[in-house]
Amino acid sequence: MPDHQLSAFDTILADLPTAHPFGLRVEALHVHQTVATMAYRGAEDDTGAALAAFARGAPGATVLKTGPGTWLTLCEGSHPGLDNAAATFDQGDGYALLKLHGPAAMRVLQKGIFVDLETALASDGDCVCSVIAHINLIAWRASSGTLGVAVPRSFAGSFWHWFSAAAAAEGIAVGR
Repeated sequence: MPDHQLSAFDTILADLPTAHPFGLRVEALHVHQTVATMAYRGAEDDTGAALAAFARGAPGATVLKTGPGTWLTLCEGSHPGLDNAAATFDQGDGYALLKLHGPAAMRVLQKGIFVDLETALASDGDCVCSVIAHINLIAWRASSGTLGVAVPRSFAGSFWHWFSAAAAAEGIAVGR
């Protein structure tokens, strides 16, 4: 069982300097549970409603709609029981998670995603599933000025290489 207190990004970010006030601040995101949910045929509405109710009642929970009938839930407590509506899969060791703080975050991600992020991530909780440098990625607006990123854990180093090079190409200082 993975240690949910560690992220594949922890060692990568450890050597970063403190973020410049006008730069881009990054931090590894640590959650207790990362769960993929797939609605059973015909139960998409019930599953979506149950996950929305869960998100409203669980402080710090994030529910991302990643496709038709599929969601990714990041939470600290237990995941809701959806036995009659959906199948759930623990992804705690499957994803490496980052939070990107500051207005430059969107600009850097936009360099690799061929979706208009200003439109796609207009509101808190909006989510985009895409690919950057052949790496699957889920990006979401966590709050105003903060984006979340999930990549397969085994690709954390490769994503970081792309991300830091993209930021440097724009003259953006990255720190923690």
